[in-house]
Amino acid sequence: HALVPTSSWSGPERPIALGAFVLPNQAIQDSVTDLGKFAVPIEVVERFSGLEFFKFLPKQNAKYVKPLCAATKCNLPPPFQPK
Repeated sequence: HALVPTSSWSGPERPIALGAFVLPNQAIQDSVTDLGKFAVPIEVVERFSGLEFFKFLPKQNAKYVKPLCAATKCNLPPPFQPK
């Protein structure tokens, strides 16, 4: 089966939300709750890792991609509290 967009195709039903994050290799202070603070362009992670994450995402769909933290809350969970 193949999906062939027609001239009336206006893109995906909803925007595609993508995000990449680089976190420090150390404990993150409990006061830091905004994961967006660690957001980086996906291309940065691809370049440094040698991986290509969205190789098959058609380039024409790039205009429908929005940052993950703009589409949802990028909050870290509360600190773990052992019982």
